[in-house]
Amino acid sequence: MTTSSTSDSSDLSWHPRLSFNDGNIVLRVKVAQCPPAPLGSMDEESKLQAKESYIHFRVHKAVLSDRSEVFSGMFDIPQPKNQSSHRTLIDGCDFVDLHDSSTDVEKLLLVIYGLGPPYKRLHQSSLNYYVPVLELAKKYEMQYVIDAYVPRVIDGWPTSLEEWDFFETEIAMIRGKLASKAIATNEEDDNVAQPSLVIRVARHFPKEFSSVLPAVYLHLSRLSPQVQTCKPENNDLAKVGSLSADSHILFNTEYATLVAGQWAITQHILHLTLEPHQVLNWPNPCQTKRSIIYSPNGSQTSVQCAPLEWWKQQLAKYFVDRMLQNQGDLLAILKGIINVFDIPSQVYHQGIICQSCHQRLKTEVVEHIRKKAWTKLPDFFRIAVSNDANAVL
Repeated sequence: MTTSSTSDSSDLSWHPRLSFNDGNIVLRVKVAQCPPAPLGSMDEESKLQAKESYIHFRVHKAVLSDRSEVFSGMFDIPQPKNQSSHRTLIDGCDFVDLHDSSTDVEKLLLVIYGLGPPYKRLHQSSLNYYVPVLELAKKYEMQYVIDAYVPRVIDGWPTSLEEWDFFETEIAMIRGKLASKAIATNEEDDNVAQPSLVIRVARHFPKEFSSVLPAVYLHLSRLSPQVQTCKPENNDLAKVGSLSADSHILFNTEYATLVAGQWAITQHILHLTLEPHQVLNWPNPCQTKRSIIYSPNGSQTSVQCAPLEWWKQQLAKYFVDRMLQNQGDLLAILKGIINVFDIPSQVYHQGIICQSCHQRLKTEVVEHIRKKAWTKLPDFFRIAVSNDANAVL
């Protein structure tokens, strides 16, 4: 706590909502400002004002102490009696200098006083607001805030294949509504939640986020990079309704995890195409053992049923095309395989697969390989998921 002399508060900048008349502690936070003119053309007083502009929050010690172990310990430190006459007071109150973003401190205090905005599931605006709040809550040991909002950030991010399919539907609906709103109002004030911000906050809470990180990285891996077009502190990272992401906020290790996962997904798809016998696990290929070839003149020939050969012939081109079109969207590519099976029963690709095997591939195997791919996501992205403390390896 700063001590020195008395300060005149008449010309200070006070926060309009967080300066209470009965407050007994002032939080002073430096506001980053761009100088209105080149420093070379400014006098010394103007330079000082440009460099040191503060916002003041007059709040309550009891509220901060109740919410924060750090502030509670700070306020419990007794002031030396022999320095009481030299203490600096702002508007009759002790003050504390916080070396954090003034915008982030404002958000945190609004949440503490119950004035924060409601959290909107899977919306970018809520992540923009609450990710820095959680980072400061971690710094100042505000377990109440952590317990309240970490589950909300996690909520909506899937931990199973069934949840992933629902997640796909939900974000498509959100994107559609936001795009319609932007068209109607000519504003782009929100977006679908960016996975890169979830990764950012997961640095501070690895155990809590470990179960959803595979899905978060998978979602990020299929998004195309987006150039940031707004103020850095806002983290508003993409156009409304688009499938794009800003990865500039990732650490090098996190970006390496993303790239490694993208490479592993590509290898997995190639493996599915070139070595299906190792993936399909088909110990008893066919009950009938035979298939029928229909020649152009209408004659029929009985041949050995070969479902694995059919798989390779039909899907090799499909996988390559979809990898290019879907940005390596693994689960969407695998889900789309079902369309390959929608062919007339008379033309099972020159008859190398019988009708029963064709139906079994369509109804059983496709879902099997999607589930198997889902279980491999932690390995693809090198993420340890357990009940203990977790982190990206």
